[in-house]
Amino acid sequence: MTSAIAPITRDYVEYLQDKLIQAERALLHMSQNYDAAKAHFDDLCLRQGITPEADMISYQDRKKLHPELAFWNSKVEHFQREVAAYGAALTGIEAAGRMLARSRGAGSQA
Repeated sequence: MTSAIAPITRDYVEYLQDKLIQAERALLHMSQNYDAAKAHFDDLCLRQGITPEADMISYQDRKKLHPELAFWNSKVEHFQREVAAYGAALTGIEAAGRMLARSRGAGSQA
């Protein structure tokens, strides 16, 4: 029985590495945007005497009125998933390469 799995090319690995780097950069950028929006929101709440420690309900109610926080958070989560996916693919390819190298080495010693 022959395998229907195509070999992994160097171009494909480089493509995944490039995508991982792009996702990491985007994650950093989106995290900075979220942090800035969150700091601005927290500052506005603090000026009104609302903090999560003092009044969690009012803080959460106000947070619902600021959709930009949810937007930036969703962007952060999206790029976290991309980083995880590309990282997992590269890790899997590397592990498969090590396994194949070991099986080829054991086969030549027999």
